[in-house]
Amino acid sequence: MKDLNRYMVHWVQSDISNDPDGQFAQELTRIQRDFKRSRGDIFFQFGLLDTVWSGTTNEIKKDKELVSTLTTQKATQDTKMRDDYQLLPAWREHMPDTTVQIPLTEGITEIRTWYSSSGKRYINKAKKEDLSFEITTSEATWKTFWRIRYSMAFDKAFTVIPEDIFLELMRHLTESWQWRLMLAKKWNRIVSGSVVLDYTYTGHKQLIYLYGATNREYGNIWGHYRLTDQILKRGAQEWYELYDLLWVAPPGRDDHYLSWVTRFKQAFGGNTIVSVGNYDSVYNSKLYRAMQALKNKGWVMSMFGKLKNNKKDKNSNDKK
Repeated sequence: MKDLNRYMVHWVQSDISNDPDGQFAQELTRIQRDFKRSRGDIFFQFGLLDTVWSGTTNEIKKDKELVSTLTTQKATQDTKMRDDYQLLPAWREHMPDTTVQIPLTEGITEIRTWYSSSGKRYINKAKKEDLSFEITTSEATWKTFWRIRYSMAFDKAFTVIPEDIFLELMRHLTESWQWRLMLAKKWNRIVSGSVVLDYTYTGHKQLIYLYGATNREYGNIWGHYRLTDQILKRGAQEWYELYDLLWVAPPGRDDHYLSWVTRFKQAFGGNTIVSVGNYDSVYNSKLYRAMQALKNKGWVMSMFGKLKNNKKDKNSNDKK
């Protein structure tokens, strides 16, 4: 069996902003030594969780001066990490540096006042549809959800884990009662779905958004907005403290690969937390540059998916 420990997440506590003893540099050297074992090892990624800024989502959406300041700070930090530690800004983050979290302790009536005008409009539009909501543990439904998410990947240019690994994950979470697949349905067909983790730490109950998907056949009824509103309502009723929607694009990065999901998550208000971010320690510069050259793979996937769908539509029209 392969030594999987070297692929796990490793936590190191160190203050990079105040490191007179060089502790961070020492940890960096140790990790580089311990994890570089073959020519095939390309890079090791550091996710630095120190908070740079936190406040309301509406504040960071509207305050252009704040966004400009954070963007400048990020550029300065990138220079420091490159010059002092030879770390490069991550070419593709595993833990993007910005998250959106919705506090649930105020109750759903107060939470709904935080929604953006577009969020409220989409939810009201979805209310006109005959949607039903349910939590499912059906493996057949898991497979359907995975296929919908896989189909989305072509349009939105993101990657998905293989179906067998997804099913294994769902089985594990089901056995430990740590998850819910929450669905919005119309005429008994899935419109939208969210895999939500149930996380309790030292008595604090949280919900964490892990995966989401929307059936493209029902994309114009905004079912995912309505489903998220129902998740927030249920979480508040069941005395959860927080719904963590996880990652969005960093402030001022409209070109970021998460920009499309950022608009959705920010529609529910709440709080935004910006951390230092992700940096790569490069072992093999040639292979690393080759990986960077493949950053457009997502665009290729998107174009392939559109061609595939256009072919399906053409075949359907030919049959008619």
